[in-house]
Amino acid sequence: MKLKSVLLTTYQSAFLFKSGGENEMLRLNKEFKKQNILSSTLGNESTDLTYYENVLHFGSEIEAIDLIKKIKKYKIKTFLIPNLWFIKEPSKAQINQYQYFFNLFDTIVFKSNAEKFHLKRYFQFKNIIDIKTGIDRSFQKTFDVNAFKNIYGIDKYVFSHGTIEKRKNQLTICKALKNTKIPFVFAGNIRDEDYFEKCKKILGKKFIYLGNLDQNEDLLQAALFGCKIFVEIPLDYPGVSSLEAAYLNKFMILSNDNWSKEHIKKNVEYINPMDYSKLEKIIKNRFKYRNLQKKNYNNFHKFIFPKCIKNLINKF
Repeated sequence: MKLKSVLLTTYQSAFLFKSGGENEMLRLNKEFKKQNILSSTLGNESTDLTYYENVLHFGSEIEAIDLIKKIKKYKIKTFLIPNLWFIKEPSKAQINQYQYFFNLFDTIVFKSNAEKFHLKRYFQFKNIIDIKTGIDRSFQKTFDVNAFKNIYGIDKYVFSHGTIEKRKNQLTICKALKNTKIPFVFAGNIRDEDYFEKCKKILGKKFIYLGNLDQNEDLLQAALFGCKIFVEIPLDYPGVSSLEAAYLNKFMILSNDNWSKEHIKKNVEYINPMDYSKLEKIIKNRFKYRNLQKKNYNNFHKFIFPKCIKNLINKF
């Protein structure tokens, strides 16, 4: 029986600043291989284009148009994970440009109803597949709740994981913690160096940066499992780190948006992402409670690989 094959692509400048979308691409490449799919990312590990029956593209950056046009010259099924969210209303020119880009693909792959309905306000899609954002299997292991405390000497802290930039809004978290003794522990890619320095300046030694850690790294998992509160309040939408925190039954503070409400329904407070005064009050009040360590297997098993991407694999 012939094995399924897929080439994973993205826009040309993506890996200049590796963050969530790029990590997702590499993670899916590993997962496809585990499912006995011949999978490669475009570059030195890939072979000739005609070797592949499917192309899965990540991101909606328009600079990839020429690449996709060249791929479309061959009889290869093309899939797009758009990863697109408008903070401001797009112009008519932007809508037309994105619509042209989307039309190049046979199928659009959505990881949430929130993103799907958000984009359907502006665009028409021929074919759609729904999948789930994937949680790494390593989160099913048994954790030592004191592991992070043993390394850094702290056990009461707020944790977040992602990309440091304005649209991800870590500055509001720093403002909320400014007049407290509570540290902010963060792991992720620095996309905006000036913004990163502003965060550090507000909190000083209370801002603890762990580096750009992948989801399956021991230090990141120790920090997440040991935290009392997980906060992710971006101006667009949260991502896989919020699902990982929910899977470990962390108390969460999330942006009051459709993505958060679709995925996280318990043990959570939703807030206006710019309201640092309310964020401060919630954090202070929450530290009065004992944090439970029960895992939410029943609620979040559908997000564990490979179940979360089954619909996509079936289309290859």
